[in-house]
Amino acid sequence: MSDLTLVAHFNAFTGQLQGGYLMARSTKRKIGATMTPRAVLDYMLAHPNARVEPIKA
Repeated sequence: MSDLTLVAHFNAFTGQLQGGYLMARSTKRKIGATMTPRAVLDYMLAHPNARVEPIKA
């Protein structure tokens, strides 16, 4: 099981995906650069069993 979680940012007013990043669940630290909405969707397609934590921003 992977220690990575995909954190996805959604706009609270429009409900649109704004971007995201990968986070290490054990340390709660961001891994790598901030992802564009397209990169978030591509990651979700490539890793269908990934854990995703939505955050309204």
